[in-house]
Amino acid sequence: MKLYPKFLGVMVPCFALMASIGLWVERDFASDIETQDLAQRVGSLAGKIATSMNRHDAANQPQLAQDLLAPLGHEPSVVCAEYQASGQLVARYPQGLGCRNAVFDDSIDLALGPETFFRVALTEDNWQALVHAQLRNSMISQAAAFVVALIAASIGFQILVSRRLARLNQAIRRADLTGLRVLLAEDDLLIRTLTHQTLGRAGAQVEVAENGTVALEKFGHGQFDLVLTDIMMPELDGFGLTCAIRQQDKRTPIIALTAAVLGEETDRIQNLGATAVLSKPIDLNRLMETLQELGIRSAA
Repeated sequence: MKLYPKFLGVMVPCFALMASIGLWVERDFASDIETQDLAQRVGSLAGKIATSMNRHDAANQPQLAQDLLAPLGHEPSVVCAEYQASGQLVARYPQGLGCRNAVFDDSIDLALGPETFFRVALTEDNWQALVHAQLRNSMISQAAAFVVALIAASIGFQILVSRRLARLNQAIRRADLTGLRVLLAEDDLLIRTLTHQTLGRAGAQVEVAENGTVALEKFGHGQFDLVLTDIMMPELDGFGLTCAIRQQDKRTPIIALTAAVLGEETDRIQNLGATAVLSKPIDLNRLMETLQELGIRSAA
């Protein structure tokens, strides 16, 4: 199926671009976080912990002091913390280690009273390591989402196009336009080609024109059983073409093709002599119904 590679050719680069932008924004945001920003963030938490220690006399309650340090475990930038009172180490994070021999970029030191100190040490390395891990997880998640989306979209695309082609092929098999001489006036190359192929497969003899001027010239030099014309065309539009044909031929059916089958332009072209108006791209089933209603038969 020729459309499927084109579908993949559009979807894959678009998704890759969106994923790249998302990862770039996430990485750029993470890179903007410096040690000073981390110190302000951890400093707020350290202040709350220090207040709680003073309020609950944590210097005389080692287990409570240890519990109050627990929230620091949720901050990846924190390396260690120590709470000392009267020269004694009351509580520390990580438990059992504290800041002995620890390597850090900055520390927050708070004096909570006579011979009572609270220190929180932090480093940017831990934060960056977490960011890189999150980026890796994001890449894996986005890749998985892309695969799932691609599979789902591919299945949907195949079903949609297969059903569409099946209906078109069924309509072509039912349609018998063998020998019907058709003049097709359409400025859009894609629609002109598709309509030409659809009618040709049904057996019609199709003469194409890219605008109303060419169509009028061909009409004057040939014999046609049916005229199909777009309404909006350059040089001579469908209104002018219909009017010109009706001045020299009152009988040949003219079917106008338009994106909107209701409205002022539909009424206008019918008043100028169009036999019927159909929506485009052309529906072969609807065209056959219209031809039957008009009593048009092939020339076979």
